[in-house]
Amino acid sequence: MNADQLTRHLIDELHLLHSANEQTRAVTRAMKVAATDSVLAATLDTFLELAREEAKILKWLLQEQGEPNDGTPSRPVEIMARDGWLALEEGDDQLRDLEIATVTTQLQSFHLASWFGVASYLRVLDLQDEADVVDHLTKGLRKLEREIESLRPSLAQLDNPTNNSTDWYKPSARRHYGNFSATSLKI
Repeated sequence: MNADQLTRHLIDELHLLHSANEQTRAVTRAMKVAATDSVLAATLDTFLELAREEAKILKWLLQEQGEPNDGTPSRPVEIMARDGWLALEEGDDQLRDLEIATVTTQLQSFHLASWFGVASYLRVLDLQDEADVVDHLTKGLRKLEREIESLRPSLAQLDNPTNNSTDWYKPSARRHYGNFSATSLKI
């Protein structure tokens, strides 16, 4: 694959991400309003901040290529966003929070995977400064991934806890230190 073809693939991916970003921001704003758990609401705030940063990066990268800031419909995000809109209709607060967290995880995973792909295109095209900016965004998305994955198990405890999850929310030590407790793993 030559540089022109790779550049075209990168531009196509940026257009898909532009549309995905708009859909994600819309549904995340609505989910944040509907979330009853304060930790979940704070996590959704973080996701919105990352989505705003993502929109700026997309605009910048598309302008660098002389491309308009429009999007190509992103079918996977349309499906996930629809699930988010449906989650808002859930009558039970705890179930709604759990469904919102699930949709947030799916959206975050899509955006993270897409940005990893963009970063690799940029590195191959020797656009190191642009790739470094994208790497900064992916670090934020990875942090969000750890937060939401640590929160979901507490939201899944549907036995009507007497306190808010802020009292028992603790990120998993395994996620922070890796899956092994010692470095003596032998294969």
